[in-house]
This record gives sequence, structure tokens and C-alpha cells, in this order.
Amino acid sequence: MAWNHDAIINTPKVALCLPHTGEVTTAWAHRTWGPLVYSRVTFCMKKPLMANGVPVAVARESLAEAAIQDGADYIFFIDSDIIAESPDDINEVLSMLIEDNLPIVSGMYRAKKYNMVPWAMWKHNEKTGDFKPIVSWNKPLINADVAGMGCMLIKSEVFKNTPKPWFRWDALMVPSEDFFFLLKAKKAGYNTVIDTRIRCSHINTIKMMPSDIPSFENIDI
Repeated sequence: MAWNHDAIINTPKVALCLPHTGEVTTAWAHRTWGPLVYSRVTFCMKKPLMANGVPVAVARESLAEAAIQDGADYIFFIDSDIIAESPDDINEVLSMLIEDNLPIVSGMYRAKKYNMVPWAMWKHNEKTGDFKPIVSWNKPLINADVAGMGCMLIKSEVFKNTPKPWFRWDALMVPSEDFFFLLKAKKAGYNTVIDTRIRCSHINTIKMMPSDIPSFENIDI
């Protein structure tokens, strides 16, 4: 599929990268993938890329490689269990992430795999190797060391300046492929930033509701 050219001249090319391994819900197809792929926008050119039926680390690696080869300015990783809630238009989410103009920026959603962790974002203690969940903040853009990559926009320069492998991780080193990549990117000079204005539901966790979406928490990190 070619790049969508409805955008204004000189707008960025965004590869919509879906690392997909199983079935998807109707809600996700209707609320996330359908609008991303088929709704026309003027703030960027879009091209969907999908890796199906392979381990997620292999999928992310191959998607990033394909996006860069296709001349993408940004790689937008969107997972098959993420639904935008605030704002509830996934294209508006993408627009906000582009406007942030950061090398790595992510929306927020609940964590799945880790008990008692409210949000999929952490600080990393290099001395101990521990990951401390971020639970409080008082500004819209906050720094994290690692985060879930289910709704994350990354400039292609980050991949070009971060040595491979990007996602083929050793389970003895870090918990997952996204942790592995983001820590490598940090060593290359790129911080991970969370846009706390963007809140998403993570299917099979607690659904985000309007009452769950305050502007900011009350403690800086």
C-alpha cells in the first residue's frame, strides 16, 4: 500500500506499525485500526505495515526496518489491544504525538503483566537493575526510562542512531522487548517521554473512563 498523499506538502510520513500475533476485537478494529488506516488526515502521510504471526520482538524489528526502508519519518507502534479514550479519536492522538515533536513519545495506558502497577511506564535504576513504576506527576510531558510501546511514536532517526538488534532481547537482561529497545535508545541519547494528556484503554485491563482521566496528578517525579 502506497503512502496516503492527502496531506499538505512537506508533512511527515508516518508508518502505522502493527505487531500482531492473534485475533483482534471488533471494538479495536472499529476504534483504532480502521480510523488509522482509512480516515484521511492532512497533518501527515500514513502507511500501514503489519507483521502477523511472529513473535513480537521479531515483528517490531521487521516493521521498523520496513518503515525506514520506505522513507518513514516516524514509526507509530500501535498494538492490537489499545483503544484511545482521551481523546477518543486515534488520529487526534497521532496528531498530538507529532505536535510534541520529540524523538520518542508515548500515550498512557494501564499495565497488564505487572501486579500493582497502575501505568505502563517506569524509571530504571542502573545500579540495581530495578524498574520503579511511575505513579504521580504534575506536568503534561514527563520523562520515563521505559514504557509500553502500545501507543508510541518514534522518529526514524532514533533507529538509525541506535545499534541493532533493536528488539531481539535477552530475557535475563530485561523483562521485554520494549524495555530492551528503550534502554538502548537511552544510551544513544534519546529519552522516552510520556504525554499524560493521552489516555488509552488496554484491552483485558481496567477500561479507562472519563472519571479516570484527570489533567495531572499532584506529585512531580
